[in-house]
Amino acid sequence: MKRWIWIAALLAAVSAPASAKTWIVDDDGGPGVDFTEIQPAIDAAASGDLILVRDGDYKGFHLTKSLVLAADTGHRPRVTSASTLGCIITTAEVSGFDLDRLYLDPSTGLVVIDDCACEAWGHTEMMEIEHCALVLLSRCHVSFHHDGELARPCVKITESEVIFSECTILGQDGWDSVMSDPPGDGGDGIEAESSTLYVQATTCLGGAGGDYSG
Repeated sequence: MKRWIWIAALLAAVSAPASAKTWIVDDDGGPGVDFTEIQPAIDAAASGDLILVRDGDYKGFHLTKSLVLAADTGHRPRVTSASTLGCIITTAEVSGFDLDRLYLDPSTGLVVIDDCACEAWGHTEMMEIEHCALVLLSRCHVSFHHDGELARPCVKITESEVIFSECTILGQDGWDSVMSDPPGDGGDGIEAESSTLYVQATTCLGGAGGDYSG
């Protein structure tokens, strides 16, 4: 319980200061829009700023600043290639996106991923968290679709501290095969090494094994 109280207090303390700037990203452009892609907005923003993203398809981004990147009210933007967060000293938040893949690199601050879906076909983990001091995953759905490759974990965590709250994590199903070749095993929902995990109201399932066909 003390841990959750500390997290709530920290999130309240890092709310955007009065001097923070709000940037608008919309791939359709138009009046009041600052950028049509996410990365230029991140490059222009200062720590503490708010970036609001509207509906559309956007390229992956690389976030190394302490700022909030969120879907604008009533919008659900999609990021169509891998994104990375890292080298965050205080706090960064990403909220309200459909993501292709997400990689969290070494960070000494708090990284918050809220109300995001990370779901795709692919050859690598959907989400990888490495050497992060503290990551909060809240109301997130992460799943890995079968792609005919060796099953991999949906979320891979290495030497990090991670809180899962109201999340759904679904591992990759194993592939089906003909009688002469064995079917594949399902992938783990979460694979963690030298890490501390806190789990609250979260579903985590490994993928089902494949079957013979033909």
